[in-house]
Amino acid sequence: MTLKGLPAALITFLLGFVLGCIPGLNAHLHWNLWYVVPISGLVFGLAAGGVQFWYCYKANEEVSKAMMLCLILAAVVGYASVDYGIYRTTSITLEGAEGIEDGTYPLSALMSFTDFMRLNLGSSSVKKDYGAGEMEMGAAATTISYFADLSGAALGTLGALVLAKKKYPYCRQCRKYKRREREYVIQFAFEESLADALLGGVRERIAAADYLSLIAYVRQLAQTHTNSKGDMRVSVDHRLCPGCSEATLLGKVERRKGREWHEISTARFEFTQKAQVA
Repeated sequence: MTLKGLPAALITFLLGFVLGCIPGLNAHLHWNLWYVVPISGLVFGLAAGGVQFWYCYKANEEVSKAMMLCLILAAVVGYASVDYGIYRTTSITLEGAEGIEDGTYPLSALMSFTDFMRLNLGSSSVKKDYGAGEMEMGAAATTISYFADLSGAALGTLGALVLAKKKYPYCRQCRKYKRREREYVIQFAFEESLADALLGGVRERIAAADYLSLIAYVRQLAQTHTNSKGDMRVSVDHRLCPGCSEATLLGKVERRKGREWHEISTARFEFTQKAQVA
């Protein structure tokens, strides 16, 4: 990871620490479904990945495979820093403790962070659903649950970064992210022959690597097919590099069922070529 990407990692550490410092919220940051499905970890990872990519996008830093690995590791450490935030901001009241005057003390004044984590990963009890009492978890089960949280943070970050990379293409020659030139929407009532013809025309032009013909065809379709009540929609995101005008078209095809739109992932298309004056 280059120094330019280091702030993205530092932001992740800070995010975890700040969340751990928020009373009430920090009690829910290790929430697992059925004790092993890391809901909180996944949510944190998605948020961390989004913040990391936002910074990389603004700084025009490519999220390469090596960068992605570093950012995932940063998210795992950032999620672990939640516990450090809890440790630094928690106070406990002591009464009748041997050798210590009664009063309220910062937890950090009474034990080291290592001891705090050792205590956290020891045996614990978990409330069951529907008020059915508590279930005792041994140290091994608690540790497994904790590492499931960390794995969830890693998976959430990976998912967020992969999705963002697909949505925001990068020009390696200019080291810049491409900006949206325009988004075209083609919407019509589904007919198999019509859908095949429209998408077939797109595929033919992509196979011919004919950018001018492809963008002109998409524009024509967007002007012709404007049925807002149609149950098939083709969205084309036209992006250009601000440096060399390298163009990328990202196409998404959806069908509407009731009120919901569902993407046809097999019909997705992408085309990249140096842009010419259209």
